Amino acid sequence: MHKIEFIGNVGSDAKLKQLESSNVINFSVAVTETFKGKDGEKQSATKWIECEIWNRPKLHSVILKGTMLFVNGTPEVRAYMPKEGKDPKAIQVCRVDEIVILSKRPGEIFPFD
Repeated sequence: MHKIEFIGNVGSDAKLKQLESSNVINFSVAVTETFKGKDGEKQSATKWIECEIWNRPKLHSVILKGTMLFVNGTPEVRAYMPKEGKDPKAIQVCRVDEIVILSKRPGEIFPFD
């Protein structure tokens, strides 16, 4: 099984989509990595990770822009056809198993029942 864990800040308020027989929350998290460059100077790079949580609609109200989260989940690669262009594209998404809200209520784990 392949898992990823990361800490970062939510980029914008989560979006809740109601589907035919389920629902999904979509949001993105900015993760900043700090490292030393070839010249020995400290540098940083920010990566955005797209996340989704299935069938847990109550979490929608706590995943707000700027909230710091710890996320544990399964990475998935999705292929899609863009509206413009003929070549298929791919995007990596984290299917969230667990989140911990770090900036609102430190250390509280929200149950996914």
